[in-house]
Amino acid sequence: MLAEFKTPLNFQPDYFVMSDDEQFAIIATPDDAIYFNRLTSTEIDLDELHKIAMLKCMIYDGEARSFYILANKFEEKLGIFLIVIKDNDPAKISFKLLLKNQLDMSDCNMNVFRCESANSKELIISYKTIYINIFTTMVLDLSNS
Repeated sequence: MLAEFKTPLNFQPDYFVMSDDEQFAIIATPDDAIYFNRLTSTEIDLDELHKIAMLKCMIYDGEARSFYILANKFEEKLGIFLIVIKDNDPAKISFKLLLKNQLDMSDCNMNVFRCESANSKELIISYKTIYINIFTTMVLDLSNS
């Protein structure tokens, strides 16, 4: 299916993440994110709605039916912000991480790790802090979420 977006992106997209059933997608540049519902052709400008910028990484978790977005800026403040958006309700967000540290980050990555024998689910986040060259890896427990 070919889709023509009403909301223009300022630059060529760096991110394109779809839900497992390919009904929902987020198309984004570092400073511009568009949520798209393929069945209804609905578009929502996520960066304007949620005041996020400097997007660094995004993934989709089919089990939770959620998009995870790692941003470096929220409400014009630098930090590490992990935003969770349910695939069918992009207007409502929750934060798994909200750290205002006034530092830029790069080389970011996220992955969901599941261990069925231990009944655990974890989100692994890694990033480099710019200027001080520290590489950080965080593990967030998602077992009860």
